[in-house]
Amino acid sequence: RQGLQGPYQKECSEAVLAAVLRDAKGADALKRYAKFALMYLQDQSGIVALDKAHELDPKDAETLVLLGEAAARQVEREKSIRAYEKLLPLIGKPLRIGNATHSIPSTLVRIAAHHAERPDRAKVMATLGRIDLKDTNLDATTAMSMGGLYSRIDEVDSSIAAYQRAVELGGRAAYFLGALYEKKLNYHEAIRWYNRD
Repeated sequence: RQGLQGPYQKECSEAVLAAVLRDAKGADALKRYAKFALMYLQDQSGIVALDKAHELDPKDAETLVLLGEAAARQVEREKSIRAYEKLLPLIGKPLRIGNATHSIPSTLVRIAAHHAERPDRAKVMATLGRIDLKDTNLDATTAMSMGGLYSRIDEVDSSIAAYQRAVELGGRAAYFLGALYEKKLNYHEAIRWYNRD
């Protein structure tokens, strides 16, 4: 670890990655290296290891989650989107991986967030449109994120619907709803929601 973080980090990282890729007997060893690399290194080696792990075990959800997150950190949005799209069919019930829960709605929100960075309004709408606000796997945090993404592309009514669902699920979205109703010049509703904040 010291060599990987010292002045010879690049050379050490490349040597360790080459050894891992050569000697790894399965996806688990590659994932272990990738987790280390993602935590301690600022290079592409974790993504390279995860690509290989996915090649060895295409149905492993954890690999796809890690790949989606790692690619997002390196601003490789298309790679991150592809990883999350491949993850979707593998999610039956929500998966707990690392510190996060991954459901179909939360994964779609991650994809939509990438599209919003461009911004690609049509793709944000198409991706979020795949989420049913009544989905039992939808949580308050994901609904809040949906509200924020809709707001970013000026879809006020969709944003209101998402934030209202977030409130039903226990989220604190009253201020955002007040601001959206104010934007619609519906001051009665705006004041009602502001007063709930």
